[in-house]
Amino acid sequence: MVRPLKILTWTIHGGYLNVLTHVPHEWYLPVKPGRPPGYGGVSGSLLKQDYVRDVPAEAVRHLDLDAIVFQHPQNYHDDQFEI
Repeated sequence: MVRPLKILTWTIHGGYLNVLTHVPHEWYLPVKPGRPPGYGGVSGSLLKQDYVRDVPAEAVRHLDLDAIVFQHPQNYHDDQFEI
C-alpha cells in the first residue's frame, strides 16, 4: 500500500478545497493570526476530514512535504517564499 502524501495548500475557495481534500492524503493548511485571505485554515470551512490540518504559517518550513498545490498565482509568486 502506498503511504499518504503530505500536501500543503492554501484556503482560497472553500467549496473547491472541500472537494480537493476528499483525496485521502495528509493536507496542511497554513494559518496566520487573524486568518487573513488564504490563511483561514480549516476553521469556518466545509472540511470535515481528520487528515486536513491547520499549521501555523511560520511552521510550514519545518514540514516534510511531498507536494504543494498552488490554487492562486499569489501562492506561487509570493506566499511560498514568505512561508
